Amino acid sequence: MKKLDENFELHLENQTKAKEADLSDTLSPSKEKSSDDTTDAQMDDHELNEPIAKVALLKADELQGAQSETEAKQEIQQLHKELVEAQELARTSKQKCFELQALLEEERKAYRLQVEESTKQIQILQVGTVRLASMLVRKYNLECLKKKEKMEKLFYSSHILQNSER
Repeated sequence: MKKLDENFELHLENQTKAKEADLSDTLSPSKEKSSDDTTDAQMDDHELNEPIAKVALLKADELQGAQSETEAKQEIQQLHKELVEAQELARTSKQKCFELQALLEEERKAYRLQVEESTKQIQILQVGTVRLASMLVRKYNLECLKKKEKMEKLFYSSHILQNSER
C-alpha cells in the first residue's frame, strides 16, 4: 500500500517536472522568425500571451492532478478497506472450515466406534445362535435316540411275545 502511494507521488512529481520543462521552453525567446505578415509587436504580444495561457493551463492541470490524487487516494483507501474485509471473510471461512473438518473427524470416529461395537454384538449373537442351534440338534438327536430305543424295546417285546406264543 505504501509502495503504491510512493509510486503514485513519484508519477505526479515527474508529471509536474515535465510541465515545468514545457513552460520554460515556451518562456525562452524563440530563435525562429516567422515569415507571416505579423509585426514584431504583434509577435511579442502573441509570445507574451501564449506563456500566460500555458501557465493557466498548467495550474488547471495541477489542480486537476491534485483532485485526481485525492480521488486516487480515496479509491486506494476504499480498495484497502475492501481488501481487509475480504481477508477477514477468508479468515473466518477458513476457521469455519477447520471447525467443520474437526466435527467431521469426530463423527467419523464415533461412526467407527459404533461399527466396531455393532460388529462385536453381531459376533456375540452369532456365537449364541450357533450354541442354541447345537443344543437344539443335540436335543433332537436325544429325542430321536429315545424314540428309537422305545421302538426297539417295543419291537423286542413284541418279538419275544410272538416267539413265546409259538
